[in-house]
Amino acid sequence: MLVAKQISHDYSYHEEPVVSRKRRGRKAGPVQEKLILVGCIFLAVITGLMLAATHAQITDRNANIIQVKQEISDLQNANERLKLEIARLKSLDRIENIAMTQLGMVEPGIEDIQYVAFDDKNGSKASDTGTLAQGESKAVVEVNKADQIHPILLAVNKIIANYALNGKQPRTEQINP
Repeated sequence: MLVAKQISHDYSYHEEPVVSRKRRGRKAGPVQEKLILVGCIFLAVITGLMLAATHAQITDRNANIIQVKQEISDLQNANERLKLEIARLKSLDRIENIAMTQLGMVEPGIEDIQYVAFDDKNGSKASDTGTLAQGESKAVVEVNKADQIHPILLAVNKIIANYALNGKQPRTEQINP
C-alpha cells in the first residue's frame, strides 16, 4: 500500500485592524428636512400654476382660432354674394333695360342703320377723315335719327371720335340737344 506523504503548510491568518471612517457631513436636522419639504411643495405648486396658465393660453388661442375661422367663413360668403351681385349688375339685359327706360335710348331698327363702305386691307381710298396705318381697315355704322340718342352719349361719342381719329386731346364742347 501506498501512503501519501504529508506536506505541512503553515498558513497564518493575520487580521488587519479595521479603520472606521467618520462622516464629515452632519445628518440633516429637523429644520433642514422641513425646509427641503417646503421647497419641494413650493416647486410642485409653481409647476401646477404654470401648467394651468399654459392650458388657459391654449384654450384662449383655440377660441381665437374658432372666431377667426368664423370670420373667414362669413367673409367668403359675403364675397360670393358680391360676385353674384356684380354678375347681376353686369347683365346685358339689365344694362339694355336701364338704357331704354332711364336714359331714354331706343333700339335702332333696320331702317335706322346706315352702312358705310370701309377701306380694305390693300389700302384703297378712305371714305372720310383720318389716315389708317398699313393693313388696318375702318368700318362705321351710323344711326339716322340722331334726336333719339341721349345728348350725353352724343357728347361722349364725339369726344372719343375726336381723340381716337385725330390723335388730339379731347375737347369738351357744349352740345345742344
